[in-house]
Amino acid sequence: MTRQARTSCAARDKESVSLKRFSPTIVLQQTLLHGLLLWLALQPFMSFFVLMLLIAAEVVLISTLTALLYPERGLRRHAIDLVKVLLSHAIILSLVTALYLAASGAGNHLSSFSDARELLTAQMQQAHLGWLLGYAVTHLLLILLFALGSRDRRLYWAREAIAEGAASLLALFTLLVLLGAFLILSDGGLAGEHAADTPPWASITLVALRFAFALLLQHMPGDEWARTARSPYAP
Repeated sequence: MTRQARTSCAARDKESVSLKRFSPTIVLQQTLLHGLLLWLALQPFMSFFVLMLLIAAEVVLISTLTALLYPERGLRRHAIDLVKVLLSHAIILSLVTALYLAASGAGNHLSSFSDARELLTAQMQQAHLGWLLGYAVTHLLLILLFALGSRDRRLYWAREAIAEGAASLLALFTLLVLLGAFLILSDGGLAGEHAADTPPWASITLVALRFAFALLLQHMPGDEWARTARSPYAP
């Protein structure tokens, strides 16, 4: 076989893999998953703060379960990586919460940090956060079981679980930028009388961003996912 023929075959194989990554199955899977998340986000008991906590908690669970597939890294390295995940999400969640309160006008009704803490605690109790976390744990455990039964368990876990965690982090960071831009362009956010009538735009935006990033990450080249499967954390 000539070099040109081999190049042509390689190009067809690459195109075939690319089309497979763009298959309707992936789109349908992500649509159903984020459709359920959007349905939860629009429920009366689900506030924007609780939605953020649920998404962040899922990322922490992904980082924790990842340790089961990489025992050679040792408990100490996994613990350090988990602390990094916790700190990074704590900072992002704090910034997003502050900007959201300022942009929506909801912060006008809070006179102190204790008021904000009481509000968040009440919303968590109303949302039955334990049941929501149970859903997240069940979802990730099913992915882990499928990964353990696959030919390449680490690659499967990277494509299904680590990709979800990365999409969540990217969505939260992008929302942080969008909230900051909204505050600047709107000259201080919504006025107090309009804040109560504001639709759950932040929750919808967060779910939409996560959906978009999840699809983009699923379309990454196979060699990138193979590299991620070998080393799931940044060096």
